[in-house]
Amino acid sequence: QEFVYLENQYFWSAEVVDELAAAMERNKDQRFRIVVVLPARADFGKYDNDKQVEYLREVDNGRGMFHAFSLYSGGPASGPFGFGFVPIYVHAKVAIVDDEWYMVGSANINRRGLAKDSELNVQAIDSAGARRLRIRLWAEHLRKEEAELLGADPVEVVDRLWVPRAKEVEQLVGEKRGILPALIHPYRTGRMPGMWFLQELQSLAEGM
Repeated sequence: QEFVYLENQYFWSAEVVDELAAAMERNKDQRFRIVVVLPARADFGKYDNDKQVEYLREVDNGRGMFHAFSLYSGGPASGPFGFGFVPIYVHAKVAIVDDEWYMVGSANINRRGLAKDSELNVQAIDSAGARRLRIRLWAEHLRKEEAELLGADPVEVVDRLWVPRAKEVEQLVGEKRGILPALIHPYRTGRMPGMWFLQELQSLAEGM
């Protein structure tokens, strides 16, 4: 009814993605946000992550309900620009819904992780626990004190902090300068340098 927050290495499950798309349609007349945090360059999985992100962006159709991010770190470094930036590999498996329900564990959001592999997740309907987990994660990613987020509306935090701060980070990473104001960066689909051959194979295999 308010938001869905996911951190995961893989975002492949069509069943989960279809439910997120349905949630956007159910809540299209309300303030509703979906925030997904993925690795910028998932090992053996970027093509599939991209496909689901692009689909949800298409369903969103510019309404600002769906947002996908990756994480970056950086600081002073040798070289012509004086700063270096690297993606943080997201390996967490976290889900939080409406500050009421949450899940943590080892299962990726794909069919293997959710149904076949030997994984273990724990879920709870616990508003205090869900909210505490969200605030700790968001404070870390946004480089904010937890106290600054305690009384803030989650939807407002997405609109007023997540989205603009990610754009700031993207600009600094692109210019290779400055101290990052947060760890979040807009998730970019498409081929990454050094991975084009693997992604081309994945693309061809998908069409077979």
